Amino acid sequence: MAPPGFPQDNGCGTASEIYDDIALDLQLRAPSNATGYGFDFRFFTFEYPDWVCSAVNDQFITLVNPPPMGSLNGNIAFDNMHNPVSVNIAFFDVCDVQGDACNANAAQMKNTGFDTWSGTFDDGNAGGTSWLRTTAPIQGGQTFEIRFTIWDTGDNYLNSTAMIDNFGWVANGGTVVVGTNPVPQ
Repeated sequence: MAPPGFPQDNGCGTASEIYDDIALDLQLRAPSNATGYGFDFRFFTFEYPDWVCSAVNDQFITLVNPPPMGSLNGNIAFDNMHNPVSVNIAFFDVCDVQGDACNANAAQMKNTGFDTWSGTFDDGNAGGTSWLRTTAPIQGGQTFEIRFTIWDTGDNYLNSTAMIDNFGWVANGGTVVVGTNPVPQ
C-alpha cells in the first residue's frame, strides 16, 4: 500500500495502484552538532522512453518523520518542479536511446543491469539519472525515521531501482534546506 499522498501525480494521470513495493526503514539520532544530513542516489527504469508521461511511472521517494520543512507529504527527494523521482524527473539524463539528448551519458548505464535487458514489453531501452544529492535539515540530537521506498505504479512488469550511497551528516554548518540536485562531476 502506498503512503498517504502517493503515488504522486506527475501531471500525466498517474495510476493509483502500486506493485512490487519495497522499503528500507531506519531510525536515526542526529549527532549533537548536526544541522542536516544528505545522501546520494541514482534511479534507473525500464520505462524509458516508451512510458514517459504515462499513468505507469514507477516512483522512488524518501519519507522522513517528523517531516522537515520543505518536504512534500514527508518526501524529501524531488526535482525543482516538485516531481517525485520517476522517469519524469527533470534530472533524468542517462539513457542508451540513439538520438536522445540523454544518450550523451550512455556510458553511465554500463554494468547497471539496465544496459543489457531486452524484454517482451518494450524494445529493450532504459534510462536513469546521474548521481543526485538530497539534503534535509535536522536538529542536533533529534531522533527521526527515514524510509527509502520504491514501487511500480500501475503495472508489475517494467521495473525500476534506486541506488543509495554516501549518507552523511552536515555538522557545525549553515542552514540546510530540503532539496535534490545533481552531484558535481
